[in-house]
Amino acid sequence: MSFLTLPTGNMEQQNVKMKDLTPFSKVFVTKCTDYDLNNIYSNLKKSIGCFDDLSSFIKKGEKVLLKPNMIIGKKPEFHVNTHPAIVESIAKVVLECGGIPEIGDSPQRGTATELSRIIGYDKIASKLNIKIVDFTEPRISFYKDSKIYKKFEIDKKIFGYDKIINLAKLKTHASAIVSLSIKNIFGVISGPYKIEKHLNCRDNTELFATMLLELYNIVKPSFNIVDGIYGMEGDGPTDGVPRKLNMLICGNDGIAVDRVICELLGIDHNIVPIFKANKKLKIGEDNIKNIEILNENIDDLKVSDFKLPTTVSKESALPIKLLKRIVKSVLNDYFLTRPVISQQLCKKCFKCIKVCPFNAISNKNNLVKIDKKKCMRCYCCHETCEYGAIKIKKGLI
Repeated sequence: MSFLTLPTGNMEQQNVKMKDLTPFSKVFVTKCTDYDLNNIYSNLKKSIGCFDDLSSFIKKGEKVLLKPNMIIGKKPEFHVNTHPAIVESIAKVVLECGGIPEIGDSPQRGTATELSRIIGYDKIASKLNIKIVDFTEPRISFYKDSKIYKKFEIDKKIFGYDKIINLAKLKTHASAIVSLSIKNIFGVISGPYKIEKHLNCRDNTELFATMLLELYNIVKPSFNIVDGIYGMEGDGPTDGVPRKLNMLICGNDGIAVDRVICELLGIDHNIVPIFKANKKLKIGEDNIKNIEILNENIDDLKVSDFKLPTTVSKESALPIKLLKRIVKSVLNDYFLTRPVISQQLCKKCFKCIKVCPFNAISNKNNLVKIDKKKCMRCYCCHETCEYGAIKIKKGLI
């Protein structure tokens, strides 16, 4: 198997033809009960061996990006970011192959360097003598083969890597429902351009999912690893509840990896925007019957009571869509699920004001308030608040 890599050469301000992402239908699932380095390291080597031998996985001298989920500055015990043990283990595998690993991401706020000091990636970088890279230099590139999004502001450093290994965290997400392999790739877009993408999509979750899929199809990570040893349920991706799930899921098709995770968690994949969008784009395998699950019997790892975000209704999506068009102004306070601010928990850092794509949050008399008329329920404020001060209020529908 040859791994898919990023296009090379000068891509700035020119049309770049994308290669089709060939779907691979194998997903490796293994039971991991803790973050013991030796155990994770051996499991990762075993999983890679199911797809290719190590000498082909990473060739000597290849520059490899390790792209963890680095959303906010929280220590590992909060289980918000990809655990350092996952990052260190795969870094050791890459070094063994003769590759040159680097850790990089564009967090919701701050830089990878800053957050690494809190998460613990800085210790890995020092121990293994590898770099931490900040994605702060967007390059505007055009992709004529994209069906919806033709322009992406991907950090220019991304184009300098031979391989990308996608290191996601298993979490719920207020708008995406789950944040897994596909969602994690959003981190290659730097700074304010993330806000621009939210602005473009407004509250259309399927359109946002389409953007994520097309971005994934451009970046084409060589391998996807999802840290589900501890995941997060409820109102993730930052304010949910950590839950021990004892699973590590790997594969070279991110869609297939995410589909298997939905199966493990008992989530109806038909309600997840990523899979709705993939029915049109077809960039990966989302039919569970066509996915070969390797190593473990997944019945031993299945969860029957995994809690989804407050934003997910058990009712049909059809009446919700109809009512959204009808319910306006004052009524949406009662009918639509939306973010609200707990003034008791708010620390007045005002970072939610800066991150809101729709300028719906303001500081009035030293109180942070959300304008319900402007709010598009993208939940950027919810996921960026490290104090848990922004909650999700469930509406009548």
